[in-house]
Amino acid sequence: MSFSPLSDELFCREKSPRPCMIVLFGATGNLAEKKIFPALEELNRCSLLHPQSRIVAVSRKDITLRMLTEKAGLSNELASKVSVVKFDPENGD
Repeated sequence: MSFSPLSDELFCREKSPRPCMIVLFGATGNLAEKKIFPALEELNRCSLLHPQSRIVAVSRKDITLRMLTEKAGLSNELASKVSVVKFDPENGD
């Protein structure tokens, strides 16, 4: 695959990524476990996820970070960027 000068400028690996916050709804679901967390692991491994970036894992289930780490097979480095939040959309509080 060849890149244009514009894509080279936008996706240059020499540029450092900016810090960001990723909010992942359905963090205990199959899609997150099989696709999203492995993709985030790869971005982190390739240094394309800024060290100050954070991931908010939102779930309806009452799950701890340790349980999510084991379920999704997260590395300790990525798990240190993750916060778990329980959210029930039917609960007004």
